Amino acid sequence: MIGKFTSWPWIIQCIKGNQMNIGPGLFKKYGDIVRVGPADVMFADKATIQKILIDEDFRKSRDYEAVREDPHITSLITETDKVKYKQKVCRSTSHPQEKCSLNMQDVMSAALFGGSFNLVESDDSKQKDLLNRYLRRVAIDAQFPLVKYLPGVPSASSMISEVIEKTVSKRRKEMEKGISKQDILQIFVDTNNADPVSFTDKHIRDEMILFMIAGSDTTSLTATFTLLLLLNNQDKLKELISEIHSTFLSVDDAITFTKTQDLPYLNAVINESMRIMPIITAGIVRLVPENTMLCGYEIPKDMAR
Repeated sequence: MIGKFTSWPWIIQCIKGNQMNIGPGLFKKYGDIVRVGPADVMFADKATIQKILIDEDFRKSRDYEAVREDPHITSLITETDKVKYKQKVCRSTSHPQEKCSLNMQDVMSAALFGGSFNLVESDDSKQKDLLNRYLRRVAIDAQFPLVKYLPGVPSASSMISEVIEKTVSKRRKEMEKGISKQDILQIFVDTNNADPVSFTDKHIRDEMILFMIAGSDTTSLTATFTLLLLLNNQDKLKELISEIHSTFLSVDDAITFTKTQDLPYLNAVINESMRIMPIITAGIVRLVPENTMLCGYEIPKDMAR
């Protein structure tokens, strides 16, 4: 009932990073629709989520605008205009969890920058904690947009911009020597060179941060949860190992995207893991464009979630 009058209890939980922990409990207690604020409603029903995100593609809420470093620079995540978002998509075409996270960051950095950060083998604790600190700041900025304008308070992107800028600068020097690589950074730099007005250096920075965050943390958590479930279901683990061994006969066999698509049991395991232990219980915020029936309730125009 308190969510009808104020969203502060939910905001506090978001700042603490507890939304993923308490979200499932709220759905279990109240059902597939939960009100967490006067204009904020969460849904757990699969058909409703598909309607919001896919079928009718509700516009992203203003929460995404709050985490922009520059109000005039948007990334794939922070872009709320659906037409511009589609244009961006076309243009850009120790602890087990910690180990998975570092490994995924190494994989993502190799795909993004053409070279791994080597975080798994590195002892650089500052570098390892960089993304975690960035995520915490983004969560605060989303709830309190004015924080980033306070004097003396560093911006969220300043925590990671230095790494991006050095990498981009290094790539440009390589290009001057005729060296071109096949990675995502190369796509962004080439796009910037072709149209530096509409796709600036700030766009490169924001897009690279997006790929680092969205790609590494979500993937590492999914991998962690999948391993946990497999270890608790040994028969399923044995069946998965058997399928993998039958596809990759040697440790020297190349792991390609095409081959992974021919592993039906592996893909089923990953999908089931994401169903049982989803990594996102809140955060994909959309605005209701008009009075709409969802989960049997009429949701007023401009309600969020």
